[in-house]
Amino acid sequence: MGYHPFPIPAATASRAYKNIYGSTINGCVYCGFCSSHACEMGAKGNVQSAVLPVLMGDKNFELRTHARVMKVNLDSSGQARGQRHVRGRAGTRSRAAG
Repeated sequence: MGYHPFPIPAATASRAYKNIYGSTINGCVYCGFCSSHACEMGAKGNVQSAVLPVLMGDKNFELRTHARVMKVNLDSSGQARGQRHVRGRAGTRSRAAG
């Protein structure tokens, strides 16, 4: 058939490390499914595997599915105090804390 497969470029870790959030990212075993699947080895440094597990343990964290943040509200010191978002296909607008 004349195909010449090659590995795709992927920003995976070559060895295990702990990120700044305390999540361990494992080393890549080069299985070849990075582009379209979750990583069985836990080597991808994406939000779902590297950040979300830590956030889920925080009592102030709330996951809002099917929402897009439109603006983050900051106080005078630059700290995030709330956000405005659009949720769902109907475009329901909500505002949280601030």
